[in-house]
Amino acid sequence: MKTISHAKKLLIQDLKFSPNGQYLAVSSHDMLVYIYDVANFDKKPVVCKGSTSAVTHIDWSTDSKWIHSNDLSYELLFYSATTGEQDRAGSRTKKDEEWATWSLP
Repeated sequence: MKTISHAKKLLIQDLKFSPNGQYLAVSSHDMLVYIYDVANFDKKPVVCKGSTSAVTHIDWSTDSKWIHSNDLSYELLFYSATTGEQDRAGSRTKKDEEWATWSLP
């Protein structure tokens, strides 16, 4: 079994593959979302920061460019899948975005 040197021991809450199959997003109780490149899993993941509590749900946009997340404090946050940068205006700028799944409460 291959060991990933950058992986931490953490409690995983949710994980989803991107619609294009290129990425795997993992949400955890350390208040972060990790986005792994499936073809190069040994590479360090893109890290999405901004939640103030454990991230409980994540969903991908249909074009695999965006992730939105929900946490235990009921924050709805939006991130670029390639950079991990948070779109602080996401509730306005992503209001018409099509989501591949909708698991956020």
